[in-house]
Amino acid sequence: MKTALRRILIGAQLGALVAIAPVQAFAAGNEPTTLDKLDRGFSIGFDVAVLRPLAVGRMLVGMGFMVPMTIFNTMRMPFERDTGIYRDSAQLFVVEPANFAFRRPLGEDFSGE
Repeated sequence: MKTALRRILIGAQLGALVAIAPVQAFAAGNEPTTLDKLDRGFSIGFDVAVLRPLAVGRMLVGMGFMVPMTIFNTMRMPFERDTGIYRDSAQLFVVEPANFAFRRPLGEDFSGE
């Protein structure tokens, strides 16, 4: 019984915090609020802990795909005569993930553009 009551009280406290947070965010005007700082910190933490390692993994897998894609593009060469296909493959498999992982500002621009 005590644990159920404790869970209800904790849930009520969390609900009150969630209800009050937007009010605190708009109360200060244009100044960065605690909520904005927490949001920025979460964005940076999520970027460092999840997105950057995934982008590095995508880049490494893409580097592995470059060998068969180069062979495939070389076999297509007599029919298409377009040397830009090598650049397009490198852009897709290696350059875009590398830019997303290493050149993008920390915690910003999650679209990668």
